[in-house]
Amino acid sequence: MTASKVNYAAFAEFLSTPPDELALLRFRELNIRNLLFYQAELVHLGRQLRDIEDLDARLHPEPEKRVNYRWTPAMASRPSNTVAHTNLSSATQTTAAPNAQIAMSAPATTADLYRDKMLEVRETLAKYNEALNAYALQEGLSAPRKETIKVYRDWLDREDLGASFLSGAFEDVWDPKSSTQDFVSFTPTHGLVHWIGLFLVQLKFVLSRDKGPSRVYSVNSSGTGQLARGVSVIISSTFPVLPIIILFFINDLLVRIGLILVFTAVFAAILVFGTKLEPDKVLAITTAIAALQVVFVGSTADVQK
Repeated sequence: MTASKVNYAAFAEFLSTPPDELALLRFRELNIRNLLFYQAELVHLGRQLRDIEDLDARLHPEPEKRVNYRWTPAMASRPSNTVAHTNLSSATQTTAAPNAQIAMSAPATTADLYRDKMLEVRETLAKYNEALNAYALQEGLSAPRKETIKVYRDWLDREDLGASFLSGAFEDVWDPKSSTQDFVSFTPTHGLVHWIGLFLVQLKFVLSRDKGPSRVYSVNSSGTGQLARGVSVIISSTFPVLPIIILFFINDLLVRIGLILVFTAVFAAILVFGTKLEPDKVLAITTAIAALQVVFVGSTADVQK
């Protein structure tokens, strides 16, 4: 850290230097509140749109003359000199007989009212979908490790680093007592890659006798990822054969059946915690492995006797 950088500048430099793990608040409650407000706004706009359609249906009994009969190029944009939107706002905000004020400008501006309201729905709906997709994407990210928050706290409190510049401030959110689920991490904190990377980091500290790390080490997706893929290939190649070898030396049928159950459960756990396979794929793979073991036990039962 350069001497000229202090406070947030120094903190940002600390977090941006690889391979640090970044942990930020999810703001789950605020995101949900934002979605709820968008949802309420869309419900309100939809009700206003139906009011306009009901009014237009009364003014034009023939369906082909109504504003929602078909799309026209005039519905694509709002003219700069239109006043229909203002009329609609004043009409729909009244609590008594909302269609009465709309009727004051109908039928001449019914199409304008419908067009303006539909464009307003389109704009709000686009913002709602964007916020919804962003929330879904955020919820798919992992939570950071507890050690990450502790290292942040240590960095902020150390006089030679953060110098407690956030002490007492409302933006000081990195509390080790907080749940890690309140934060989001951009580094995988689960799966085989994470566990291998965590093992290598701990091994580094043991070998170097460094008991006080001043940074957070994340999983490197290149080197550690290649090692994890290699371990996965070895496990997937040897595990289907290993139970067969063990079962060959077991004569008791009940013990064999029990071992089949154990091997199947262990292999399923490896697939669930070591990979990102869907449950249906895990079920298919474990069923095939279990069937292979059952066939072997059945075919060698008479031989073992």
